[in-house]
Amino acid sequence: MSLVNPIVQKWIDEGKQDPEAFWGRAADQLPWFRKWDRVLDWTPPTFNWFVGAQTNLAYNALDYHVKRGWGGHTALIYFNERGERRVFTVMPSCFTKWNGWRRHCAAWASRKAIVSRSTCRPAPKPSS
Repeated sequence: MSLVNPIVQKWIDEGKQDPEAFWGRAADQLPWFRKWDRVLDWTPPTFNWFVGAQTNLAYNALDYHVKRGWGGHTALIYFNERGERRVFTVMPSCFTKWNGWRRHCAAWASRKAIVSRSTCRPAPKPSS
């Protein structure tokens, strides 16, 4: 009897057989501003994943979920060794109004950010 869940074992096996296809399918489930040209560019001693792709982790972690209507849902439940418990939602209450977004995005404005009501993300680098 294996201690590894059968579903996880299937993922492990698929990842070993064809890593590029496996990680390409996994990455397809995330929001991208620009999809990759190649999943993996492995030129020893270096490698690059999702070559040519553009995404934003802050967008993926917050804005994407808010757009899907999950702004008030629990994102993280924190317990510590003293038994304290805190619940964090996807969208803090200070951001539930446009003014909250505007204050949040103001910090990005000095960095030439793309600022809109739904997202704040650094401006992409110009293509050369």
